Formats: sequence, C-alpha cells, structure tokens
Amino acid sequence: METLGTNVGKKTKTIDLMDAFEAKDEKGDKIYDFLILKDVFCMTYQGSLYFASLKMKRKKREDLCVESSLTFTEFKRSVLHKVFQEDNKDAFRIVDAAYNELKNLKEVEWNAKTIYCAFPVPVKFNAQNGSNRCGYGNRYCGEELVYEGTLYGDTTDYIFIGVSLSKASMIFLKYMKNWKFYYSDGKA
Repeated sequence: METLGTNVGKKTKTIDLMDAFEAKDEKGDKIYDFLILKDVFCMTYQGSLYFASLKMKRKKREDLCVESSLTFTEFKRSVLHKVFQEDNKDAFRIVDAAYNELKNLKEVEWNAKTIYCAFPVPVKFNAQNGSNRCGYGNRYCGEELVYEGTLYGDTTDYIFIGVSLSKASMIFLKYMKNWKFYYSDGKA
C-alpha cells in the first residue's frame, strides 16, 4: 500500500494533483492507495494549536460516509490555511470530524508530538481528475443513448479517512503570513 503525501497551496492544480494520485504502473494497477494532504489547516483546542494533515482514499460504492458537498476548489478557498477554533468547528464537516476525534483522545495520547485519528465514519470529498474531463457528452443512435459520457464539472468521489494532528506553538502563527483565523460568518 503506497501513500502519496503532498503539500497543498492556493495555486495547486487540482487535476494535476489528483492525476498523480490516480497514476498507474506499467501493469495498469493504481500506484497509490492513499493521499495525504499535509498541514492543510490548523485548529485550536484547549489552548494548543494543531496542524491538521488529512488522509484520503478513493470512495468505493459500498463505503459508508458522511455526505459532504465539499470540492477541492471549495476546500482550497475556504479550509486551506485557515485556523479553526472550537466555536466554529461546524463550518465544515471535515473540521467537525477532526474536532470530534480530538475530543475522544485519551490523556496518554496528548504527550505524542503527532496524533493520528481515524474517522469512525469517513467524510466525502469531491475532486476532479483527468478522467472527469474526457469523453464529454452523450452519443445517440437516433433517439437511443449508446454512450453516456461525462458532463462538464463531473467529479470523482473520495473520502477523508483520518487526520494527523501535530502540536505546534502559537508563536508559529505570526510567521505564517498566508494563514488566517476562520470566523463563523465565513470571513477570514
């Protein structure tokens, strides 16, 4: 089981990143099973600051998950490089899931520099890859549909299966020029 880990910025091209994750070897098998988006947002909890890295995988039909309409584009716009506080954790399902797991940790785990929390129920996430951009449109023979193509804006379903939390110093915030606190009204 191979994992692709990457940093994500506002200018990261979604399709390029997801195509790298969907890459196949010479036999046609997927190279990566998991994708880790490193240090994509921060959260404060009980006076501490945590960098959150999200682990995701392809969603199978049978996978149960928390429904979410979050796309990679919206993720980059509204979640990436934001600092969430407990009182605005409900703004996004993925942030809420991370907070819920953080609250469930045992005291012994707080001493670890990095804590991994698997979500009991994964959170759905949509992203576009190269396969969503080819074969646009349907083909008909007369009035009979013979090929159902992709539609403009189609996405592939993925699921966030866990979060890795790394404790950081609040002092880091002043050096992180692109990071902003997220407020309940959506302003950053």
